[in-house]
Amino acid sequence: KMVGANHHEVISLLRILPKTEFAFYYNHVNRKGSGNRLIVAVDDLKKFHSENIKNNKSHYPFTGRIFKEKFITFFSKYGARIHFNTFKLDNNKVMKYGIIRKQDLIQDLNLWETL
Repeated sequence: KMVGANHHEVISLLRILPKTEFAFYYNHVNRKGSGNRLIVAVDDLKKFHSENIKNNKSHYPFTGRIFKEKFITFFSKYGARIHFNTFKLDNNKVMKYGIIRKQDLIQDLNLWETL
């Protein structure tokens, strides 16, 4: 059950993303305001980004569209190992979604390296 989330917005995003077996949703709050976030954990980052850039090019920044999955997967090796994209909702709001390798998420949850 999604608490505080617009279920339809999250489902509409998940339907257009490449298939994944694990995702979770949360509400991100900081000094600038709040926003919805979806984290998608995938087995193969390169494959996910390759398919997603092909099907959802507008979700990626200009540099990501030019250099494709090589650019995105390069940055997944550093810092929090997660890349965020934006998805424009029907009501002109933006939802961010992060893509992380499932093994990196599990390791981070166990060892708290970057969370």
